[in-house]
Amino acid sequence: RSPEVGLALAAKAAKINGVYSAMALLDLDTAKAKKYTDTKSVKEESGYTSPFCYPLWPCDRVGEYILAKSAVAGAMIQYMASDNEDVPNQSPSNHLLGVGVQCLEDGTEVYLDQDQANTVNGYGVTTAINQNGYRLWGNYTGAYPASSDAKDIWFAVRRMFSWQGNNFIQTYFDEVDDPMNNVLVQSVVDSENIRCSAYAPKYWAGASIEYKSDDNPKTAILAGTMKFRQHIAPYTPAQEIVDIIDYDTDTLAAAVGGN
Repeated sequence: RSPEVGLALAAKAAKINGVYSAMALLDLDTAKAKKYTDTKSVKEESGYTSPFCYPLWPCDRVGEYILAKSAVAGAMIQYMASDNEDVPNQSPSNHLLGVGVQCLEDGTEVYLDQDQANTVNGYGVTTAINQNGYRLWGNYTGAYPASSDAKDIWFAVRRMFSWQGNNFIQTYFDEVDDPMNNVLVQSVVDSENIRCSAYAPKYWAGASIEYKSDDNPKTAILAGTMKFRQHIAPYTPAQEIVDIIDYDTDTLAAAVGGN
């Protein structure tokens, strides 16, 4: 819950070993954020505004044990991915946490209705609501609401970008230092387009990759750098499902009215 540690984790998540990326699950300090309206200022003061972080509040309790929500949510998120062929396209929001109650670090119980939880979400902080059991509630990364970029503000979308980028590195790492020729270019383009198409439409709307001359000028080629441009379309979460109900007076009149 230390902002210094949280910021270091978010920075590392953005660039692991100089190439990979991940998400840092960061807990707000419940000694400072004692009520739901405090989460906005505590998040901002902590500097948890990176798209590579997922701010959470408050703690969870299971029996006598008080647990950081990051620990509970992290376990649930990994379980969801492992049960989904290791593809992280699903949002953890609205999934059961398996905890008894939300609380502050000192054990003070915290009860939020859905409107209050939505307020916390509006600050870019994830919490939980009790709807037939405590469910994680929140889709936004720390970048929200300052950013409106879909690839940065949605937790599930940001994870899919990291997942795809990491997969690309792992898949083609053995090609590094091979002769940079058209055989290599076509091999990567064909292989990646085939691999990515297997995930559509279940896990994302689609994906494609291309090798453009504009991205690969002579100076880059002489420097031994080749660049591919990949386009992916992960699904955004259905955060709001709206049902508009009106009064169909014509149907009523037809059913009970006279000639």
